[in-house]
Amino acid sequence: MDISSMNQDSIMDLESFLYMSELSRHMNQETQENMSKLREENSMLKGIQEELMEESSLADLLLMGAEAVEAQNWTFSSTIILKLRDLLFEGENEGNSFNRLALFFTQGLHYRSIITNTSETMHELGFKQTVDSISAFHVMQELSPYAKFAHFTANQAILEATQGDQEIHIIDFDILEGIQWPPLMADLAMRKNHASLKLTAMISDQQDAAAIQQTGRRLKDQLYDPPALHARQMLFIGQDFLGRYE
Repeated sequence: MDISSMNQDSIMDLESFLYMSELSRHMNQETQENMSKLREENSMLKGIQEELMEESSLADLLLMGAEAVEAQNWTFSSTIILKLRDLLFEGENEGNSFNRLALFFTQGLHYRSIITNTSETMHELGFKQTVDSISAFHVMQELSPYAKFAHFTANQAILEATQGDQEIHIIDFDILEGIQWPPLMADLAMRKNHASLKLTAMISDQQDAAAIQQTGRRLKDQLYDPPALHARQMLFIGQDFLGRYE
């Protein structure tokens, strides 16, 4: 056995070990420095975000919150939602329509964030459990001309496309509160030929069935108010027949 060769191999192994140790130490040091810089940058960013929120109006915060949720920036969106909650629940201007609409919008942002990110409940953020979602949609419709215009335009297109038809079947994949359909139901009831309307609401989640059943009952009540709505109209929830109204 060549002792000289063994010593040389040992020296090379030792040098390799020392080199790898030095490289590892350098990499660890560099990683720690990068982490420290990242923490500083995050701290600075958080400070800037908080400063922006302090100086932003309610409308600006709502827009920032929507953009944060859309970008799936959950940390920033949660901070904005908490800030909005504090502003809206201070009790000031409680009767203000815009503040009520802002509350519903904030609630919507929170729902969107927990559906796509966590299983938090509304109670954990302190939201009032008595908020009426139906009122939210009506307030939004009253304050926003876009919702009214969209519903009016869609209903007019349906009326024009079904002129002269005896049977009309509408499938709604996102009926929510159904606020679009009462005007259309009234217009169809006023036709001389009394076209038959079948409205089917599709359900993707069985947990939504109860709320949509309530929507169906509310639309049913509106069929008889005013009496001119006594037309041949039917309501379906998913595949369940809710009622026929002659």
